Amino acid sequence: MPQAGAPAIRGGGRPGGFGPDRAGRVRLRAGRLAASCALVLGAFAATAAEPRLELMRLTYVASRAGTAELLLEAERGRYDPAARVVDLESVRVMALEGAQSPGLEMTSDSARLWLDTNDFRAEGRVRGRTADGRRFLASWVAYDRAQGLLRTDAPVTLYDGGTALRGGGFRYTVRTGRLRLVGGASVSNP
Repeated sequence: MPQAGAPAIRGGGRPGGFGPDRAGRVRLRAGRLAASCALVLGAFAATAAEPRLELMRLTYVASRAGTAELLLEAERGRYDPAARVVDLESVRVMALEGAQSPGLEMTSDSARLWLDTNDFRAEGRVRGRTADGRRFLASWVAYDRAQGLLRTDAPVTLYDGGTALRGGGFRYTVRTGRLRLVGGASVSNP
């Protein structure tokens, strides 16, 4: 039984101040409560110093003159407001042509989207397919929104039917749906 003037919060039967009192209620020492509050506030302050926002199932649409030009989807992302970038994971991109039909589709392990320019760079197992069925593999592909261009200067393999074309990169113009190998090309039958 607490005496008159005794603190209302007191330790219980377990070490560290937690535990039931005789009435079956869990109580916490005032000192432990203050320490817990300090830890929570300290964790909040550390998070506020690094304000990265975790995002799930993102969709980004790049448009020009009111027409969607590119659709980017990602399973996860981390937004860094100081840098104005979003780092994305499990990415899918569709370059839209004409009547909003996919002209090129590609997937990648990750990508970085710069919000100031709306450019992005997809990396890690970049795989894609054009509207006419050609498939390609590259280690990275970048999107330059100002030029409406998907490009890479990394070695690329383009599969066209039973033929494999290897080049030093490619340029894909989103508005026209034109894909061009750059950096020399070699042909082989897989």
